[in-house]
Amino acid sequence: MKRLIFLMSMLLCLTITQAENKEEDTQAFLLQSLRAGHVKIGMSKDELYTLFGEKSTRFVDLNIEGHYCPAIEIYQHDTETEKPSLVAEITQDENWTVWRIRVYDTRYKTEQDIGVDSTIGDIIKVYDVKWQSCGEHVLCARVDDIQMSFVIDFFPGNWFIEKNPESIPDSTIVKSIHIEKQ
Repeated sequence: MKRLIFLMSMLLCLTITQAENKEEDTQAFLLQSLRAGHVKIGMSKDELYTLFGEKSTRFVDLNIEGHYCPAIEIYQHDTETEKPSLVAEITQDENWTVWRIRVYDTRYKTEQDIGVDSTIGDIIKVYDVKWQSCGEHVLCARVDDIQMSFVIDFFPGNWFIEKNPESIPDSTIVKSIHIEKQ
């Protein structure tokens, strides 16, 4: 009888541990307002290195419009792949904090299951979208409620003149997601 109770106790502990790990895994790739998984706007570069380790990260200069733009690329898979899972853009203040997160990894999803490789039609069904340009020849579906911009690889030639969201097909695929305070 004691063995049975012991075995049932062990089984219960194992089940609870697996449930906690599954919850942790779910949080690791959840996109929320001002965060991608465990990466949060406002965290320091040192916190990023502690969280992911130096073997899974790479400090880079994004050189945006000819200006020094420090960032930490985060690889949550093979570091030899072309794109990192995340890119945390860093301020140059004394704390070197994350001010924008770029998401490239398809495993990251919002609670509504929206992420990289979702379509504009998917996003419009669940969020209120504002269209804006995000640089030269890049268009974003901005969702202020979750402080994310869904970047697409489609830019109608007359967008700056007409700004007609209906000119963007619902089947257009999200290429990356930018998370930042607006």
